[in-house]
Amino acid sequence: MTARHHSNGYIQAALLGSLLSTLSLPSSAVHSAGDLSEEDFLFDMPVVLSATRLAQPLTDVPVAMTVIERETIDALGATTIPDVLRLVPGFQVGRVTGSRMTVTYHGISDEFARNMQVLVDGRSVYDAGFGGVNWASFPVLIEDIQRIEIIRGPNAAAFGANAFSATINIITIHPAEQSGTLLKVTAGSLATKRYLARQALSIKDFDFRLTVMQEQSEGLDSREDDFSTQMVNFRGDFHLDAKSDLLFIAGFSEGEREDNYEGASATDFDPYQPDRTIDDTQNFQQIRFSRIESVESEWSIQLYHNYQEIDDEYETMLASEYLSITLGVPIPPSYVQDTFGWPDQRLKVGYHDLNSERYDLELQHSLRLSDRLRLVWGAGARHDSAWSLARFEDNNKVERSQVRAFGNAEWYALDSFVINLGLMAESYEDYQPYYSPRVAFNFHVDNLQTLRLSYSKAIRMPTLVENNSLMRARFQNETTYDVIYRGAGRLKPEEIESVELGYVGNIPSLGLTLDAKLYRDEIRDFIGQPRINLCLDEVICSIEASEAGAWTFTNVGDATTSGYELGISAKPSDNSLLRISYAFAKASGKFIRLFNSPDAKRPYIFTDFASLIPRNTISILLAHQFPHGFDGSIVYYRLDGFEWFGDGEELPSYDKIDAKLSYTTHYFGAEGKVSLILKNIGADYTDFRKSNEVGPESYIEFELFFD
Repeated sequence: MTARHHSNGYIQAALLGSLLSTLSLPSSAVHSAGDLSEEDFLFDMPVVLSATRLAQPLTDVPVAMTVIERETIDALGATTIPDVLRLVPGFQVGRVTGSRMTVTYHGISDEFARNMQVLVDGRSVYDAGFGGVNWASFPVLIEDIQRIEIIRGPNAAAFGANAFSATINIITIHPAEQSGTLLKVTAGSLATKRYLARQALSIKDFDFRLTVMQEQSEGLDSREDDFSTQMVNFRGDFHLDAKSDLLFIAGFSEGEREDNYEGASATDFDPYQPDRTIDDTQNFQQIRFSRIESVESEWSIQLYHNYQEIDDEYETMLASEYLSITLGVPIPPSYVQDTFGWPDQRLKVGYHDLNSERYDLELQHSLRLSDRLRLVWGAGARHDSAWSLARFEDNNKVERSQVRAFGNAEWYALDSFVINLGLMAESYEDYQPYYSPRVAFNFHVDNLQTLRLSYSKAIRMPTLVENNSLMRARFQNETTYDVIYRGAGRLKPEEIESVELGYVGNIPSLGLTLDAKLYRDEIRDFIGQPRINLCLDEVICSIEASEAGAWTFTNVGDATTSGYELGISAKPSDNSLLRISYAFAKASGKFIRLFNSPDAKRPYIFTDFASLIPRNTISILLAHQFPHGFDGSIVYYRLDGFEWFGDGEELPSYDKIDAKLSYTTHYFGAEGKVSLILKNIGADYTDFRKSNEVGPESYIEFELFFD
């Protein structure tokens, strides 16, 4: 069944944007028929939505972008979204445990990667508590993704705080394009089993999709990190009338995962993170009404709710055992009684224990003001909350509200010269208003080449944990034994100013798009978590962090990052696909890693930002469709050595090779597909921590699709 009139706001926006790009510009701006060859007409330039909220071809967007289509996702054989993002220039993916992954742009990140905004169909999935994205129980199935649009650079002018270094917008497939039933089974290394079923139907003006998935695995061979996840996702699209549509999406996931902290040797471990099982639950609901009044005007209103619960409260070793380890000498149980007034007993800890919730309401209106000028504007409000017995004092519920207004304009000042202007204004509870501007100039050299110069500014708000954390080891009666993490109170937001020079070129005969950029980013008030041995100054004293060994979230330094990136996407033939990405990056500046004793020779211990960013990242994907139903792919990744922040470690460079071979056949109207997926071909490597050894993996996958 074709999509016909069934379309959500995003599909409508894309079609409308394509129409506007033709109708609203002078003929010379869209190139006359006499200037274009047959190849030019056949060349497909992606229309994207994530840079400004206006539908634009890649040549008009104000910032570097990478688009990963469904075809590329299928060729990879990836079962997780982070694995797909390895193809993006400048991106790094770390495997924290077998189930937990982290994704960052230009390094300088820990397992939570708080410097990126991630959206799914326009809904932010940025965690209100810890920050970043919990990819381990992400309630969106990779089989339902149509495309991923990645903005490589600050994008707060469009999506606000936390669209700091990059923005990932995941766009799912409209149910009308998936009509039928899909059954899929994957099995292989590490006792991995994955089962998926999807049903998509169209009933008059209602299209819907229901997808369910169950997965389990032993994680990594080198650690205890078994996990299992169950997930369900529903999407319904209602075509109300010729101009109006209603979208409803909901998802739920739950799972158990083993976790711990294991260093490179038996003596390198965290006594507060023993082997344990974490319960992880997420759910969300999203509703959006959109209406196209005319070719000149479209508006929408959206409401969504995110909820996450991570149950990670547990008992660790006896207090005397912990003291023996930290002090390096045997400590008798009587010492605990004499010092703290309580019998020696196991301590209660909750390392990741947290509940978080977000409500968000937003109105958006896009319109064409003239033949050369388009505008999108809107306003929204958000309320975040988080609560945890282990993470906040007295199990307080920490809350924060935000209101915002934004506008982005695209102006064809000349036939070949586009100006993009954007501004986001945000007001957070207990903070002054913040403004995130952007200005970009795109010059179309000719029909197939574009130069871009842009300036943008963005902020990253401190998370609720960073501002309010009080993580403790506690006796059974909740009396504090030891402070592990402290929040410094009202931290300054991180700020970034970015200047970018970009180039987009096309060679239609090869189906090739080349994207290159030079950039320089200035980052101020970076939020780190230095260890505090003694109270040194007013900021540290104010949080009473004289407890030896406490870690505290605070603003620790400024950094400058710069480099260049190259992305190539090509179709040398109708049956072949080639993608190449390369990024070179460097950083300067220092941040405080340790607050030491005041009488020490070095009361402040600094670390160079340069150690937190890899110099070179490379990915190369080659895929080909062979005769008689066979297709295959091979992908190569290279990541230079660097240090993961937080619980991560400094690691050497590594190379990674994956491959996939598939056979597709049709039988009695059904389509069957069997695939062999090979990962980490070649030498073992370490990821995120030295103890995370990743070796070769192999999987077999069966798919059956029928109408």
